[in-house]
Amino acid sequence: MGLFIDIYPLDALGNVKNGAKKQIEKKKTFWMQCVGCAQSKNIMGTNKSFVKRLLRFPVYLYSHVKGTKYFLDKFDVLTNSYSYENSKYVGDLIWDNCVTYYEKEWFEDVEDIIFEGVKTKIPVQAKKVLEEEYGDYMTPPPEEERVPYHEYIIYRK
Repeated sequence: MGLFIDIYPLDALGNVKNGAKKQIEKKKTFWMQCVGCAQSKNIMGTNKSFVKRLLRFPVYLYSHVKGTKYFLDKFDVLTNSYSYENSKYVGDLIWDNCVTYYEKEWFEDVEDIIFEGVKTKIPVQAKKVLEEEYGDYMTPPPEEERVPYHEYIIYRK
């Protein structure tokens, strides 16, 4: 089957849990759409909804006028909004539209584990991280919800 390990940067999120969560998520969602539009040659997009395709048009024009670098610079400013040293909370501001706040101290100490035959480092407080992200992570979802979320198609040679 293989092994897939995601590695994400943890950005400073300040000292108030979920402090600017909604504002950050709105900015991220819009900027990600703009980056996608700025890199696309498809003016109307591929959404099946005519209304959504029509609404994409002004975003597409705005994104092409501003350019990809403009929106990536916005992400850079967002990821540097708080001092890492002075923040109690950290999280991934780039991947996904939602933001999960983790206590920074959960990532300060690491340990080696063997996972699927591969030696890797994980936070000593990994259980707290998993509980924050998934809740009861030890109970598998119902059979019909056990589907991969990555959008890759992998072929055997």
